[in-house]
Amino acid sequence: MFGFHQQRIVGKVISELLPEREADDAALQEREVLETKSVVTREREIQIDGKTGAFLVTKFPVLGEDGEVARIGTIGTEITQLKEAQSALLAAKAEAEAANRSKSDFLAAMSHDLRTPLNAIIGFADAISLQYFGAINDKYQEYAQDIRWSGEHLLALIGDILDVTAIEAGKLEMRMEELAVGEVVAECVKIIKGEARALAIELSIDMPSQLPPLRADRQAVKEILLNLLANAIKFTPRDGTATLAVTAAGDSHVITVRDTGVGIAEDRIGTITEPFVRGSADPYRSQNGVGLGLAIVNSLVESLDGTLAIASAVGEGTTVTVTLPSIGGAAQKQAAAASAS
Repeated sequence: MFGFHQQRIVGKVISELLPEREADDAALQEREVLETKSVVTREREIQIDGKTGAFLVTKFPVLGEDGEVARIGTIGTEITQLKEAQSALLAAKAEAEAANRSKSDFLAAMSHDLRTPLNAIIGFADAISLQYFGAINDKYQEYAQDIRWSGEHLLALIGDILDVTAIEAGKLEMRMEELAVGEVVAECVKIIKGEARALAIELSIDMPSQLPPLRADRQAVKEILLNLLANAIKFTPRDGTATLAVTAAGDSHVITVRDTGVGIAEDRIGTITEPFVRGSADPYRSQNGVGLGLAIVNSLVESLDGTLAIASAVGEGTTVTVTLPSIGGAAQKQAAAASAS
């Protein structure tokens, strides 16, 4: 590897074979082995045939009968290609992160620009549907309501995109407070129950009357609950059921949303929380949304120091479990983080 013949190496010490700077580095490493009687590993650059190569050099003591270091052994592993691969990987990672930031900036700007005309469309559709400027026939009123619904649907999708870009950019601010979990659940159920009723899906709540307070961001918890409930309803056939259960155990609140819907294929569960990924592989099934619901939930749960677990079987339904630290658990995590810092 070094281009030396065996006859030249035998009986020599390392300083006689390497350039001065590299020989000094080797001597320092050997001195540390002598002083500590332990294995010492260093990453070093060594000249080979006029080229600089990266090496992982491990020196170890060989002890004599008196317990002192009698010899020093050396193992050198060339890692030049590994270092080059690492550098290429870091460069690719930096390039991907820059592209991702550009994508997020573009989506945020586009989403903001789309909201203004969409609000105008929804407003005009309302004016027509309510016949502010004169009577219209039933068909035109139906069209106006369709325009309004489509506008609201697009506005909701844009809101989801803005949420994702804000989370990815680290611009989502959490306002932590003590929450009465029952109140937050009631607010979410009030919003979602109309959609469940329209789709003939039974929505049930399983929650004790008294739960300890949860320390979290109110809007984030609402977003988590609404997205999970909306997904459960969206992917459950008529006459199915969706259940929201909340319990408190130890230092955690556990939120579980179960449905009797189409389920998620096992090979998709690992990627289902990535943006723009949908759970159903059926191209003929009508689906609202662009696959951001669980991505938003996952990011919000992580921001609240919680965990997300998904269990599902195709044709049987899906269970999503969110575990969030209670006030005691959150305080312990904050104390541990402060201690570590």
